[in-house]
Amino acid sequence: MNTKIEHPETGRSDAPAQPAETCQRLPKWAAVVNDSLVLLPQHATARLIKEEAGEKTELTLVRDLGSPNDIPLDDEAQINLAEGNIFYTLPRCEVKPASGCVAPPKLAFVINDRAEQTLNPHQTGRTLRELFGFALSVRLFRDYESPNDTVIGLDDIVKFPAGPVFYTRRAEIGLTIIVNKQTFGEADGVKERMTGREIASLVSPQPDKTEVTRRKGQGWIPVGLNETLEIKGCEEFTVIRTNVVGGFEPTRIQ
Repeated sequence: MNTKIEHPETGRSDAPAQPAETCQRLPKWAAVVNDSLVLLPQHATARLIKEEAGEKTELTLVRDLGSPNDIPLDDEAQINLAEGNIFYTLPRCEVKPASGCVAPPKLAFVINDRAEQTLNPHQTGRTLRELFGFALSVRLFRDYESPNDTVIGLDDIVKFPAGPVFYTRRAEIGLTIIVNKQTFGEADGVKERMTGREIASLVSPQPDKTEVTRRKGQGWIPVGLNETLEIKGCEEFTVIRTNVVGGFEPTRIQ
């Protein structure tokens, strides 16, 4: 049984995908059966769900709800995973008919082939990342049966019926340098050409009162505040505060 969801490689381009109504994209779907992830179409019979999960045909499929009053399903029942995609199986002799009020179904969102359960069908990009323990900077995509997947921003509304399958890509931070053992990226102001003063300003509010050195091999060489350097990435610098009175304070700026 294949439970690996294939995701296209996502390049640097963040060009917006075409609206779903234009290109008729279909989201990928998956279910959790007896705690195992199973890839399925959105609409399937209970019999097919059991077969894809590798369960015995004589067992009864049960939809898992947010209460003890779960719903047993006939083999030929047509199941819409948008109405709940978490199931388990029982021997037919142990099945009890559903009675009383029906609770909301348990829902499994899936990111990078890992499922997390919730009763809330309305998430945001932020809450979904937090549900899975991802950093907020991670790039999150809803997975479609097409190359045009949708990037999910922190404030975007994520509705379960629109598709529960997602994947992530690391945020691309571009050029980075190390200053006083701290890593800085393009979001911090790192660029392809920087002066010593700009490098010092990453760690000091008074860059004019600093001395900048750059690692070269096993040693360090001075960098003038007005000197322009070509940044290729991963260069290491030290910024030291100078004493305004005329002395020299050999301490790094933390």
